[in-house]
Parts: sequence; C-alpha cells; structure tokens
Amino acid sequence: MELLQLKYFCTVAKYENITRAAKEHLVPQPAMSKTISRLEHELGIKLFERTGNRLRMTEKGKEFYMRIDRALLGISDAGLSICNDKDVDSNNIRLLLNTNRDIVLKFISHFTHEHPQANFYIDHNNSADDLSSGKKIFHSNLCISALPVSPEFDKSVPLLRERLLIAVYKTHPLAQLQEISLHDLKNERFVLLSTRFRMHTYFINYCQSNGLEPNICMYCADPSYVRHAVDNGLGISIMPELSWKQLIGSNTVLIPIAGEDLFQTHRILWDSSRYMPPLVKQFRDELIEHYRQTFGDTC
Repeated sequence: MELLQLKYFCTVAKYENITRAAKEHLVPQPAMSKTISRLEHELGIKLFERTGNRLRMTEKGKEFYMRIDRALLGISDAGLSICNDKDVDSNNIRLLLNTNRDIVLKFISHFTHEHPQANFYIDHNNSADDLSSGKKIFHSNLCISALPVSPEFDKSVPLLRERLLIAVYKTHPLAQLQEISLHDLKNERFVLLSTRFRMHTYFINYCQSNGLEPNICMYCADPSYVRHAVDNGLGISIMPELSWKQLIGSNTVLIPIAGEDLFQTHRILWDSSRYMPPLVKQFRDELIEHYRQTFGDTC
C-alpha cells in the first residue's frame, strides 16, 4: 500500500463518490477507480458496495477507513509537532461545536482580538449517532458537546452543568406557578428540537418513563426557532437554565419541574494521543477559565 493510495481511499470514503474524489485530487476518474480496485485486491476485501454509480462503504471498509484516517492524521500531526509558532498550520484551531454556540462564538471574538493570527475552522453535528461514529470528529482539535462522543476523545473537562426547565409564554396559566408537575403538562402543546438533539430526546424519554406522552406540535431544526416559537406563544418547551439565559425572549418564563432536577453537562473534549499546537492549548485553557468566571463552578 502506498501513502497516496490511502489518501485517495480516504477521500472516496469521505464522499462515497469516485467522481468527487477524483476532482478533489485532480486525477482522472478511471485512475481513481483503478486505485481503489487495486487496494481492494491487495487487502483481499471489498471496501465498497457498488450500485450503479453509487458507493457505500462495507463494514470492513468503515473499519479500515477509521484506522487509516487516524494514521494519516498521525502523519500530519508529526509535521505539525515540529512547526514553530510562525507556521500557518500551528495557528489553525479546528473546533467541533455541538453546543453553546453563542457562548463559544462570543469568546472566539475575544480570543481572535487578542490573537489575530488564530484561524478557526468550525463544524457542528448534533446527532448522537454521527458523533459516536467518530467519522467527523477526528479532524477537530477540540469538541464542545453535551452528547456522547467517540472514545478517541479520551480527555475532557466539564464546562457547565445546568438544569433543564419548562419554558412557557408569560401569559400562559402555568407562568404563575413556582414549579410544575408533569401532570400539569399532559394537555400542553410542545415545541421541541428535532430528535437529533440529545437535550429534547432526554426530556421525551424522561416524560415517557413517568407516564406522560408529550403532545409535540412542532419540531425545530435550530434552537433559535424553539426560543422564538415559545416567545410568540406557539407552545411550551424545555430550555437550559444558564447557557440560553441571554438568548431567551422577554415573553418567556422558565419554571422548574417539581421534585425533579433534570440536568445536562457540557464538556470540552480532546484526543490526548494527537499533537495539540500551543495556540489550541491556550484557547482550550482560556475557554475553560471563561466558563468558570461566567458561570462559577457548576460542575
């Protein structure tokens, strides 16, 4: 196996498309196809299932991809580890931002003012299944998430632990209560994030385990839609007490659930086996301190 051959394979695996991979590497499509076929022959396994012009990685292909992708990252890290601070790559901060986007982006604004050489590459993925697969995470220096993530991220620091509260419109009858029981919610219409978001999946499971089947009238793909929907009286929802505090509209009231403390914990995670440039370490450490100064020791 040759290094270029493995790079071609990883690009095909990423897109599951020969034509797109060939264009990215500026090689003819037949040459790319031949490279993949030769690799499969050398390994003695099928890496892809072919249906017409479509490719799908086999289970063996997925396993091989995960190993080779990390190996190629290790080679890249070896080069980065001997870079000095003036090298462009050492100034790149690749962040998988799954939660607390507004808080982190405001901090990034402060950080880039102090460190104008910093270049940020930000991705987001709110699916627990996609995160735990590890396919996208390996290219990030750091991950900020309240979701389960790939075991490759073996080090973490909790940033924020916060209660999840019921959010209602200010003139809603429930808004007058100091706390709410699940019985109070049985006839309510809920506005929730899609099931890709752990916070609301967690809440639905909690309700169902306590005999309540939430009446969900609206699913939203973005947290801002949920906030606006509740603030306009379209339904009630579940919202975090601290991380959304500055983002919740003036028409929204947050109320705890009686006798229950529903929490979520946000963490910053990284892979200790990978090289971390000094600027990335500084960003990580300053972000942790920023959370502590802003929210106190909630964890």
